[in-house]
Amino acid sequence: MANRNSTTLRQVLTQQKPLLPCTSTSNRNTTHGSWPKLDEYVVIWDEFNLKTLNESYGHLLDVAVPDTLLASPQADEVLAGLVVHTAEDINHLISWNYGLMEPTLRFAKSRLGLHPGLALYQKYSTPDKSLMVSLPGAAGRLTVNHIVALDDFPGGHLVVGLGRMSSKWSGRTVAHQLNSSTSVKKELIWPLRQLGNICKAAQTRYGYIQTDEELVVCCFSKMAQDEWKVALMPVPWTRSGADVLTTDLALWWLCMLAMSAQCHREIVDDGEMVKIDKWDEAYLDERRGWGRIHRYSGFEKPTNPRTASAGNVAATAVYSGVHVDPLFGINPTAVDRRADVFGHGTVNPSAVNLNAVNPGAVNFDAVNFVNFDTVNYDAVSHDAVNYGAVNFDAVNFDSATNFSTVNPRAVNQNAGARTRLVPGER
Repeated sequence: MANRNSTTLRQVLTQQKPLLPCTSTSNRNTTHGSWPKLDEYVVIWDEFNLKTLNESYGHLLDVAVPDTLLASPQADEVLAGLVVHTAEDINHLISWNYGLMEPTLRFAKSRLGLHPGLALYQKYSTPDKSLMVSLPGAAGRLTVNHIVALDDFPGGHLVVGLGRMSSKWSGRTVAHQLNSSTSVKKELIWPLRQLGNICKAAQTRYGYIQTDEELVVCCFSKMAQDEWKVALMPVPWTRSGADVLTTDLALWWLCMLAMSAQCHREIVDDGEMVKIDKWDEAYLDERRGWGRIHRYSGFEKPTNPRTASAGNVAATAVYSGVHVDPLFGINPTAVDRRADVFGHGTVNPSAVNLNAVNPGAVNFDAVNFVNFDTVNYDAVSHDAVNYGAVNFDAVNFDSATNFSTVNPRAVNQNAGARTRLVPGER
């Protein structure tokens, strides 16, 4: 935490920026039939707000920054007197975004130890057209104003940006129409479809549209029958101060979400999306006890242990590798994570719904089990038994088996195998 005389990352990203006049009267947008369809699925990104940001990344935003970071661009110098006359003038704002993201993202990447060995880089189109950005490997020429990426292959692109004059498009107008009873005009959806096409080529779900009035963050996902969905949040350009979400904070946050993990930036089915305010609860270790872990930032908060209901026990077990035995309860210290051969640490607890189990559906009276009294155990080499080969998911409990013939003393309860669950969210 910074002291009162130091500068924080939050202060660097919440500078006051001047109002930018736009003299253009151009109001036409273009479209293309090959761009992703968004007609039915344009929504407000409600959880993209300052509260969510502070809870998940506030610990990083409020630390003191090194002196080198204080040399980042100053709005009163870079943007003073700027007037937007043409579409190319928006690249002055893109240039501002580039200059501010360069030191702040590098600082955050280093501080959190993200992607060691991979360099972070950016590309942006200049106002004088001396440099025009294109996506490598994209089919045809795609107009893109800004790229933030890791120098990796494949899947290195984090966030892509598109410029628009406010005379041609407004994210707040889209939001107003979404909140009213009227449907969003098709022409207002065209720039969102264009950005979606760029995101598709870049293989990232995150993009933004920069105008002279706002920065509109966007997150894309897939729906059924070739339809796409976009969640958006307009952020006014002139917002400033530590108590509001500014355009600079919004873009930095978007890049941090994308940089958290490749699975968190891939374009996936909407049902697989993990909300950016998602927290998991788990037993961390003996020293830290129980904690809440943010899915994207990895930030941990202490919490009181949950009531040991069946659902909570299973969720904790699959997330943290805790040994759970239905006969003996929870034993948090019973498992050495280094010996976690079943890979419980990779399991998504939210994918397990123990409440869906209907114990009453199993008729144990109808089960005809093996009569263990007839088994010659001396003839069996226990060393040859491969318990991992047993697929318990394939057991048909409806088959006619009679438990009354079972000799319980002959059953080795320690020979049970655990089924590995597969994460369902990304």
